[in-house]
Amino acid sequence: MSVKARDIFQHAETLFESKNCDEITARMLINRAYYGVYGHVLSEVENRLFYTIDKSTASVHQALINCFKTKKCSSVDQQKLVLKIATQLRQARVLRAISDYELHRHVTSKDVEQTIMLGQQIFEMVELLD
Repeated sequence: MSVKARDIFQHAETLFESKNCDEITARMLINRAYYGVYGHVLSEVENRLFYTIDKSTASVHQALINCFKTKKCSSVDQQKLVLKIATQLRQARVLRAISDYELHRHVTSKDVEQTIMLGQQIFEMVELLD
């Protein structure tokens, strides 16, 4: 069986229980949820949407966000969608960076809920792009 990025996100969703979520579990779930979203969106950009990603950008994560920020769409609705995706990818990336690198900061189940909610919305919005 081949694992897809969306499977990783859905696994994080399945494992999340807000009442039984200690800080280490929260950090792990945020990481997995983010990378599930990131991988899925990157695959969509490269294999279906064919948006341009600037490979010279130092961070592959920022390059993906930038490809949505700078995308010029023919319709106003699509333009709003790509900008919202860029914003929400950035928010999810910030949550993931905090959970992975800022060990002095307290991470809670609310942060996991927010990451999962952002991921669900990003999945929905990406499906609406043409």
